[in-house]
Amino acid sequence: MVLVTLFVAILRASNVAHAQESASHVGFRQIEFADAVTGQRVSLFVWYPTSQASRPTRFGPYTLDVARNAPPAGGRHRLAMISHGTGGDPLSHAQLAMALGRRGYVAAAPRHAMAPPGILLDPISLAKVGVPVRLYAAELDAVVPGRYHAEPLRQTLKPAPEFVLVRGAGHYAFVEPFPDAVKQQAGEGATDPPGFDRAIFQEKLRHEIAEFLDRVLR
Repeated sequence: MVLVTLFVAILRASNVAHAQESASHVGFRQIEFADAVTGQRVSLFVWYPTSQASRPTRFGPYTLDVARNAPPAGGRHRLAMISHGTGGDPLSHAQLAMALGRRGYVAAAPRHAMAPPGILLDPISLAKVGVPVRLYAAELDAVVPGRYHAEPLRQTLKPAPEFVLVRGAGHYAFVEPFPDAVKQQAGEGATDPPGFDRAIFQEKLRHEIAEFLDRVLR
């Protein structure tokens, strides 16, 4: 599983109605759609606010506290798209999606094959992004060092992004901790440099991303 840099950009968001139905739980649905380019079926994982009570639900080795296929809370909600890294999976960022759902967002994460943004996009394309971006890089990333990935993104994106260098973090720090049942299977992806606590960092990261989105999507 590969995720070298967390690249948070606002692609499109709906307005938020001033009056919304109270929602204290997170709903979940999995839908499929046809890729307009390849024609292949793509799974889309969607988390959203709901007033229906949630319960622990198994998704393979993961257990998430969601209300599966529950009706969404009333009103209009901001949309956050979550894109996993090459070889990753939407469930690798399920806790982030759930945190956003509890905050009133619809969080949608497609399962897809992709390259990291800095490899996928050329400098001309990156210079035209034109939306607020918060960019994270792992200090001890030995797979894709920051000078080859995060720094070019930081220098090319316009307007200049908010940039966070995560001290002591390794390549896989942005992937949420794996359940015990698959840690051995995940191998290197489940390990971190000595002294780095991925669980604590992930909790902090979720808060920072939600605060960033609240601020730029007012």
